[in-house]
Amino acid sequence: QNRRIEYVQIRQRMGHLVARRTQQMALVLTQKQKELFRLIQQRMAESRQQLIREAAMLDAYSPLKSLSRGYTLTYYEGHLLNSVDQVELEQSIEVKLYDGMLMAQVTKKEKNHE
Repeated sequence: QNRRIEYVQIRQRMGHLVARRTQQMALVLTQKQKELFRLIQQRMAESRQQLIREAAMLDAYSPLKSLSRGYTLTYYEGHLLNSVDQVELEQSIEVKLYDGMLMAQVTKKEKNHE
């Protein structure tokens, strides 16, 4: 009979210990979940800001942005020109503007005096 009472008491104590440990672990888990959520939110905010900065940089260096400011891209036979030496008089060239393309003919060449 005494052994039975001891056994029941031990089971009750074990049950209480398990319940208390389970509550402690649930609390730790909840705290860890909150910390993880906070870190994820922080990382997402940092990534969002970095994306905004990089998008702004891409926009600043975009050829279309340059064209919208009045710059042009000039081609001869599909090749981008960067020197007057790449074309001859009377040759047809293409001038890309922000809102379209012009077909032009070289009538005069002047080289910068460096």
